[in-house]
Amino acid sequence: MSDPYRDWLKARLSVELGVREAEQAVQGAIQRRGWPALRALGPRDVVAVLQDVYTLMQSTYGDARADKWLESTTLDLARFAETVPVPAQPTPGPIAPAPGPIKWGRRAHDLPLLLARSHAEIAGRSLAAIRQNPDLRALERAAEWDVQATQAEVRRWETEEMLSKLRADHARIEVADQVAAAAAQSELLQLNVAELDEAARAGQPVAGQLAHTRLMASQTAAFLEAFTPSLT
Repeated sequence: MSDPYRDWLKARLSVELGVREAEQAVQGAIQRRGWPALRALGPRDVVAVLQDVYTLMQSTYGDARADKWLESTTLDLARFAETVPVPAQPTPGPIAPAPGPIKWGRRAHDLPLLLARSHAEIAGRSLAAIRQNPDLRALERAAEWDVQATQAEVRRWETEEMLSKLRADHARIEVADQVAAAAAQSELLQLNVAELDEAARAGQPVAGQLAHTRLMASQTAAFLEAFTPSLT
């Protein structure tokens, strides 16, 4: 059975993990998610496995290398998905209604995916209509290719969306860690300021140290004021 996405995934992971470890990573992801063992993988399945490997690489090689690997690998996957479309599968039953108009206020990075899905929906409806009309049979092959092309474009933008969400989640976790560390540092600095202030009133030469500690405390407070609301 042809399984081009599984073959691509194993080859790509073998570069970083080795052949045996790549096979184990793929099989482990399949078992954890309860996928049928012999089911052909698609681009969304590949992205799920890449997320598992990304988490592993974070703990092994650090965030910088893991982020760089995930970005380049996902872009390679998007290009691969453009050249290896999944064959269109006709769906029995009535033609699905046309998608409704896109509401204003959408985030800008959502629009390419919405547009790609709209094109895929229109292409699928056109193919269904052509198959129902014997006079249009000559156009069926071209319509099938159009469906495959639009589906590949949808998968490409879905992959980009998954990568964007993964980056956003990682950024939020990183900011939350920094805020927690800053909050602890702020409490310590306030205690240091109080101790140095008391020492200064007692006549000890701590004016320079007190000024520096107060500056650090004010900078930490400004950081917390700026980033704490973003976590709520």
